Amino acid sequence: MTGKFDVDRMFSQFEEAHRQASVDAAFGTPVEAAGKTVIPIASAMYGFGMGGGEGEREGRSDVGGGGGGGYMVRPLALAVIDEGGVHIQPVVNAGRIVLAGILVGAWFVFWLGRVMLRLASKKT
Repeated sequence: MTGKFDVDRMFSQFEEAHRQASVDAAFGTPVEAAGKTVIPIASAMYGFGMGGGEGEREGRSDVGGGGGGGYMVRPLALAVIDEGGVHIQPVVNAGRIVLAGILVGAWFVFWLGRVMLRLASKKT
């Protein structure tokens, strides 16, 4: 059984990911209200990979391939333009702050428990 690796389809998917993770994703559409212009700023990243091959086994020829890709857009800040100039207001990710607090708390509990076990073992 012989298969065919569709290179054209893979490149069209790459172009679509590239289009979606472009500078338009990093700098959103400006919004004007109350004498201010607000421009959202984001970090846009994308990656793509593919591969293919062919070989012969047990007297038959096989062709195979695969690929994948993705993109990520993450909000970073807002640029606010008003009569006073341009002001950058960072976007704070509260979820990451909470996760960092949980990890620091777990680290502290781990080491506190370890020290207490050592102290208990020295007393006996």
